Amino acid sequence: IQQTAPHSWHRLAERCAKEAEQMTKQGKAPLVRESEVRKWAREVDVAEDSINVAIGVLHRWGNLLRYHNAEGAHGDSDNAAAGQGTIVLRPQWLADVMARVVSAAVDVKSQYNHALLTEDALDTLWSDFHFERSVRDEVVRIMRKFEILLQLRAPTSNTKALYLVPAMLPKDRATDAVLPAAPRGASAFAAAYELSFLPAALMPRLLYRLYRYRPKEEQGARAWWWKHGGILHHTARDGEVWAQVTVKPVPEGDAMRRRIVIVARGLGNPQPVVEEVMQTLEQLVVESFHGLEWERVYACEQCMKRRLLKASGDVSVGLVSRADRDRKLAERDEDSDSDDSDGSASAARITCKLCDKHTEMSTIDAFFGIGDAVESDNGADSEAAAPPAPANTHQQQQLQKQENATQSRIQDLEQQISKLVEFANAVMSKNQTLEQQLTSLQKEQPLLRAELERYKRRAKEESKTLSDEQVRQNAQAAASADMMEMMRKLMDIVTLNGEENRTLHARNLQENRALHAQTARTVLSAAERKMRWDLLREAKQCPSLVQIFPENEKRKWYKRLNPKSWMQNRYRLVLLCECTGCEESCHANGQGEHFAPHDGYKIR
Repeated sequence: IQQTAPHSWHRLAERCAKEAEQMTKQGKAPLVRESEVRKWAREVDVAEDSINVAIGVLHRWGNLLRYHNAEGAHGDSDNAAAGQGTIVLRPQWLADVMARVVSAAVDVKSQYNHALLTEDALDTLWSDFHFERSVRDEVVRIMRKFEILLQLRAPTSNTKALYLVPAMLPKDRATDAVLPAAPRGASAFAAAYELSFLPAALMPRLLYRLYRYRPKEEQGARAWWWKHGGILHHTARDGEVWAQVTVKPVPEGDAMRRRIVIVARGLGNPQPVVEEVMQTLEQLVVESFHGLEWERVYACEQCMKRRLLKASGDVSVGLVSRADRDRKLAERDEDSDSDDSDGSASAARITCKLCDKHTEMSTIDAFFGIGDAVESDNGADSEAAAPPAPANTHQQQQLQKQENATQSRIQDLEQQISKLVEFANAVMSKNQTLEQQLTSLQKEQPLLRAELERYKRRAKEESKTLSDEQVRQNAQAAASADMMEMMRKLMDIVTLNGEENRTLHARNLQENRALHAQTARTVLSAAERKMRWDLLREAKQCPSLVQIFPENEKRKWYKRLNPKSWMQNRYRLVLLCECTGCEESCHANGQGEHFAPHDGYKIR
């Protein structure tokens, strides 16, 4: 069946999967409160009135598992209060956790003592998951809800919890797990069901629900229960009642078919105990095992009255199914042409294979609720129509319960469908609004593009204007960088301590002069670049011969120079005359190298 859902529901599923993956990477259990998932649903635009339906659909699809703390509410049920449940974001994780408890592995079985599991043993089985205490308790509650883990003893300050796992019961029945002998004056009752097959979880869950009837250990047997059966005990006002529930194969027919036989006897009335077991079994099948074919089987009344009260050990009774009844009628039809009246009379009865007693076919038809005509055995040739046999009241009650449950389920589905229709209409209305907004945006698109082009042209023009200004700023920055480099070198020389200065004077005078010359060249180069920049701005020719002197001292100043006081002196850059454009030759006058008629530049 193809089932569709809104896109927001798919987004919610993706969000849950993403959160589960992150929690797994962080070593946390993918277990959250339902209120958290509802918050995620609002973030991905799931309508408020459809959040519960969306979570229920994801539960049915297997994306997550919803478990309500309220009794009788789980899965996609709406019976529990919204937001009060627990959500398992990765159902496979929960399956792995349960598989560590219900498993045939040797290391798992070694933790059990006849299906009993202590709290320490449970922690050992779950040691690989690194549970926090709160997560561990929540998982235990879920397993109890699923009827896997039965708590026999609650934890106290002095003792730890004790659990029973019915699925881990031994396969073989203990030799001493038998019904006690029937006392004098006891009565007996029996019932049976025939199933198309036996699900593996049916008997463990049935025993889980029947635990209140489990006998105490001090009442005799070492282990009253086994994998496919158990002994039950009930104390009534008029006396004790012992019952036995066992699974037996069908003697004839399909090898997969099984029968569940319930027998009870004791001084008390055994019929209410058997009927309660029957009701529990039928309710379990209707709730959890859909598609399982089952029907009640007639139990021989003579076996109830005689054999059940005398037999010991594995007590059983003669059973007649509808197939056995139809087979007997077919044999009767084959012998209908015979003149043997005794054979015709015996054909209208069924003989029990255990007690060899006969049961009238009309009694069996009444049990199955069949109103067919039965041949009279008075020897008359004509066939008289027999009155309809009374229907089985108990079976009618169960059918009525099933019908009521089906009607209730249909009503729930109709409500969910109506909610889905309302949500779909809201989504369609929202889509129409979005389409209108999209059309409006498409109309505005050319105007927005033209505005974008205007902005681009304006930005390009501003960028060109800024580029010219940037060239000038870069030139100034380069000159400033050169000056800073010169000052850094001067500072390196000035910061020499006194010991280094004395060592410097003790060295070769030539090296000292070379150092001074190099420093002077560095200062001269920086000053020349600065002057070239100033002259470039004034569009004047830049002289190439310059010299730097301390202020007011121009002759043999280097002999009196103290490196410690360099930064305290004032300096001036003086231009040397290049004798270009002079009216009279300087060399003819014997002047030699001399300063130009210029005051020079003061260096700061």
